[in-house]
Amino acid sequence: MKVYKFGGASVKDVNGIRNLAKIVSKTDREPLMIVVSAMGKSTNALERMLGLRFSGHSFKEAFETFKKQHLHICRELISDFEKVKKLLNSDFDLLEYRLGLKELMSYDYEYDQIVSMGEIFSTKIIHAYMEESRLESRWLDARQLILTDDNYRAARVQLEKTVDTIREASSNYNGISVVQGFIAHNELGNTTTLGREGSDYTAALLAYALDVSEVTIWKDVDGVYNADPKIFEKTKLIPELSYRDAVELAFYGASIIHPKTIQPLQKKKINLRVRSFYYPEKLGTTVASKKKNENLPSSFIVKKNQVLISLVPRDFSFMDAENMGLAFQILAKHQHHINLIQNSAISFSVCVDFNHAHFHSLIQELADKFELRYNENQVLVTIRHYDVALIEKIYDLLRFKLEQRNRSTYQVLMSEEEFELKLLPILN
Repeated sequence: MKVYKFGGASVKDVNGIRNLAKIVSKTDREPLMIVVSAMGKSTNALERMLGLRFSGHSFKEAFETFKKQHLHICRELISDFEKVKKLLNSDFDLLEYRLGLKELMSYDYEYDQIVSMGEIFSTKIIHAYMEESRLESRWLDARQLILTDDNYRAARVQLEKTVDTIREASSNYNGISVVQGFIAHNELGNTTTLGREGSDYTAALLAYALDVSEVTIWKDVDGVYNADPKIFEKTKLIPELSYRDAVELAFYGASIIHPKTIQPLQKKKINLRVRSFYYPEKLGTTVASKKKNENLPSSFIVKKNQVLISLVPRDFSFMDAENMGLAFQILAKHQHHINLIQNSAISFSVCVDFNHAHFHSLIQELADKFELRYNENQVLVTIRHYDVALIEKIYDLLRFKLEQRNRSTYQVLMSEEEFELKLLPILN
């Protein structure tokens, strides 16, 4: 048994799906689970439709564009277009119905019911193309395989029940199973999601349940680099990483691997391979059970769309464990992931990912409890295994809002303008 995961960039168009089938066809008849994300920018498009609906604007034009894009791919790929169109139309009707409901529930609940449809469309189209290409395959619904709690948009997996369900669904089948990444279900049968970019985690859960020796994530890059090649001019491929190295990179925001992915793999010492979708002959990067690598190059991780929030107790008391605990509770309640923390005797600052659906309510509740200042549209840059001379240069040239370092990691927060005009030229 093998587990492959294909991201949205890998299946963004007709050529991508054809390339996926070509890679899959070379698995020597071994049973294979392929986990697939939504096509290209489909998740963004669905999020936009949902945002239009909640803001009281018409989603119809965006919906029609989304539908036409998917049906165009079907027409190019599949000879019996009418058959697959009929198959997808029921899902398009469901999506349109859901968006058009007069009474909506919470944003997070509706997000999971609507945005999850991207993976449904992509996997049904790919499964239809598998049949077109005479590759023995079946379509599996991840909403029936992976069980979670009710924490919509960031659901926590109930592992034991999930393992049992996956094993039962996989027994006595030796072909290709096409499964959605990112999506799951709760005890009520409602769709939940595992967090943005959660398809890697889905692949890891399948590998854990099925005791495979290796998971392959197919990307539009050759492996794990020390910096994002789309941002930085000079980058280095890292051929091998330990689980710990990978977790640390993911924690600080390296987009190549979802942060939750490593834990189930580490428990059973399952290797993770990150390989190029465009150049499958390249070996890529292997993440495995080995000692932490002390000779890794400096890694540069950039997280945009950050918010710096600074708090002071209203009674001018110390920012003690009680006050910090209250701030943490409020941040968790409003689903804002913390990336950096700094405090003094009477102040507490955090850098968080901007969550537009909950930001206004977060600021309101924090302002009720603390004196509050915040800065939006910030950029957090993390340098792992930093060079001291580079850090001193950054310190001299930048007007940053927050800085922090330890033995191996340096982090600095600044405006987008400072990043683009001053820091990026230094790092390149």
